[in-house]
Amino acid sequence: MEKAVRSMERLNRYAAEKMDGYTVSACTDITGFGLLCHLLELCGETVSAEIWPEKLPYIEDALAYANDFLLTAAGQRNRNHFGDAGMLESLPFAMQELLFDPQTSGGLLISAAASHGAEILAALDTLPVSAAIIGAITEKGDKNILLS
Repeated sequence: MEKAVRSMERLNRYAAEKMDGYTVSACTDITGFGLLCHLLELCGETVSAEIWPEKLPYIEDALAYANDFLLTAAGQRNRNHFGDAGMLESLPFAMQELLFDPQTSGGLLISAAASHGAEILAALDTLPVSAAIIGAITEKGDKNILLS
């Protein structure tokens, strides 16, 4: 619980300031709609996104709670909204739940030019946040969200 509270207490302002000077095409805070539904909205009708599950930062206890089926109604609404927009079958149920988790005060989802990804990540690493490059924007495919 302490890790979750510390995470929610952090303002996204400082991470957002680190984007200044880089080519960023979109950014949103991961709040009530969870990572996958925010990413779905970010893609719109023009592009798809590839997610690399092994790169996703998360609180290990949260995964354990999801594995014990301690779920939220809002997370289930997010799952229903997402529908068949992505291929999630390869992910364990608990990890899927974390991706639909309705954060109270989540971090930022930043879509930046691939050429700036490592630089932005290095800038974010100067803050007390978990940051990672978790995927890539791709050409529009049959599904909006792809896992690899």
